[in-house]
Amino acid sequence: MVDSSLPYGQEKLAAEKKKGAAKRASSIAFNNEQHQPGAAQREQDDQTSSPIKKRKRTPSRKVAESMNAPPTTAPVAPMTASSHDSEDQDIPREGRLGGLMAQLNAAYQTVQTEQQEAIILVRNLKRENKELEDKVEALERGAKDTEKTMINIADLQQAVNERDEALAKLESDNEEIHKAKAKMKDDHDEAMGKMKSDYEDTMEEMKKAQSDLAAIRVTLKSFVGWFAGSTAEAIERITKMLA
Repeated sequence: MVDSSLPYGQEKLAAEKKKGAAKRASSIAFNNEQHQPGAAQREQDDQTSSPIKKRKRTPSRKVAESMNAPPTTAPVAPMTASSHDSEDQDIPREGRLGGLMAQLNAAYQTVQTEQQEAIILVRNLKRENKELEDKVEALERGAKDTEKTMINIADLQQAVNERDEALAKLESDNEEIHKAKAKMKDDHDEAMGKMKSDYEDTMEEMKKAQSDLAAIRVTLKSFVGWFAGSTAEAIERITKMLA
């Protein structure tokens, strides 16, 4: 009966493997009995003496697998010296083709699975690449914005420096102005003091000049009076002389 749960070609391969395993198990058992040393003597002893219970042998892995296989009615052929070839010689051509088909089917399924995984991986890589590109673009925009911000900060710093220089110059100019005002005040006070002193000196000189002028007037008046008297006397004398 065909197992429908197996993939295409697997059911025929399983049946052929079971047949081949049964044949190998029977052939190996027969060969072990025929080719072991002393087999003929043991056979003769078995015929002439009572049967002896044989020691149970531990089967190999393939023999153990074949022992678990269901019984088959295929004829068992003795194993010859040329029967120690690969397992494929015990499997018919149809079984080998079925096995190859099963292997191809399994390989195709594996390739399909790997292809799907590769497609998913490529999609994930594309998505991650897109995310990385978006991050790079965001970083570039951020870098440009940062550069603009740095330029603006540099401009602002330059403006602040220029303002500080202007304020420092204004403060320096203000100090110079204060110094100039102080000097002007000192010069003004000095000039006013000098003018006051000159005015006082001038007033003293004027008073002295007025006093001198008054004295000159008195002297002149006295001289005029004296001169007038002298002149009158002289005229009178001359008149008397002429008379």
